[in-house]
Amino acid sequence: MFFILSKILSFFIVPINFLFVITLLWWFSAAVLKRVALTKFLARFTILAWFIVGYYPVPDYLLSQLENTYPQANVGGGLILRMGTICGVTTFTKPLEPWSIA
Repeated sequence: MFFILSKILSFFIVPINFLFVITLLWWFSAAVLKRVALTKFLARFTILAWFIVGYYPVPDYLLSQLENTYPQANVGGGLILRMGTICGVTTFTKPLEPWSIA
């Protein structure tokens, strides 16, 4: 039950999915329900939400605020790059055979 509930909630947490759902609710209220007050509210809310999420600097600003709340780790100023094997030991059971496409 928890897995199903987490999948449903994770769908609505993603901003573009949330915008899609409220846009569908807006269209449904305008076409089927014909409730003017609800349609106007959903129209304003949906258009405002699309502008807030779609305007380029807003997500970057929100992400920078989240990143700046935690201190930056001191990694020593270098790049760690691991290539190859340790002392020539591989995990293959037999030597690799050369192959070609032709």
